[in-house]
Amino acid sequence: MNKNWITFGALVFSLTAQGNDSTARIGTTGIELVKTDDIEMQKETLTISQKEIRVEYDFYNKNSSDIDSLIAFPMPVYGFDLGVSAGTINVGPVKNFKVSSNGVGVVTKSTYKALLNGKDISHPLRTAGLNEEQIFQTFGGCKLNDDFSCEISDTTISKLKEVGAYTTEGVESDNKYPLGAAWSSYKYGPTWDVEQTLVWQQIFPAKKITNIVHTYSPMVGSIYNYPVYDSVVESDYKIQAAAISENNQEACIDDSFKRAYHKKLLTLRAAGAKNIMVMLKDVEYVLGTGRNWAGPIQDFTLRIKKENKDQLVSLCFPGKPVRIDPLTLEFKHKNFVPQDKLVVYFYSFHAD
Repeated sequence: MNKNWITFGALVFSLTAQGNDSTARIGTTGIELVKTDDIEMQKETLTISQKEIRVEYDFYNKNSSDIDSLIAFPMPVYGFDLGVSAGTINVGPVKNFKVSSNGVGVVTKSTYKALLNGKDISHPLRTAGLNEEQIFQTFGGCKLNDDFSCEISDTTISKLKEVGAYTTEGVESDNKYPLGAAWSSYKYGPTWDVEQTLVWQQIFPAKKITNIVHTYSPMVGSIYNYPVYDSVVESDYKIQAAAISENNQEACIDDSFKRAYHKKLLTLRAAGAKNIMVMLKDVEYVLGTGRNWAGPIQDFTLRIKKENKDQLVSLCFPGKPVRIDPLTLEFKHKNFVPQDKLVVYFYSFHAD
């Protein structure tokens, strides 16, 4: 697949994923995605910004009978974070998820799994004494203040350690976090991840198109600020631009993007900026489940919206975008077979 970067004009840092609708069933371990040969995804329009994800689909039921199916929408897997960075307040269950079918609102239900190395450990966590909120939302109420503490007993923590769901690796003593050390080099506290899936029952009338629209606030990870000093602006920024992204290949940061990044910094300095701060934000969306419908997506549109005209945007996606307006880029594909995931990186520049 030919992948292209784009320069669309900022800084956050995390892995956050949203997902395409897919038919599903309730299996013995929860939601299992299944493939259907009866329903085509004739059209999909996906709009991604830092504040909202909006997806609109037209599905066509080729069957001569109505199909009543469970629809699953897998959301990002999230885990415990020490809370050192400001952006971690966004880590958790998806917010503001709304669905409509042919213009009528749909009631959804969330299902959850606690995962450790890909294995469902929800039951062992309950046996250890955790309730649903502690497992899937608060991670036992563990947090970092002056010291590290949890809202669960030492007995419960011991049981969690027995199943590998809690660690004090790299610290000097239990419940004492080494604040003077580099926090990123330590693991501490709950070790499981949470998988959230939104589900609803959907009827697809025979030989008709069903329009489904859903919107929600994307999870944006830890905010990362990268200071730019005058002495650094003097040097080769092509290296600095690449160093900002944790995964350059995923972001498709190539020489053209680095040149645009460097030009932005030089322009700000020429305008009198004494200090420049770069902020990076990323939004991840799971596209691969779109392959669970009959055939490719016949008409696919991807729109990327930035917050202001000065932002730069980088992503790996096939084709060349068209600039719709100063804030919007648009990709279009016919008979589109989606890649597994898409990560959009937004770069913002702040100067004084």
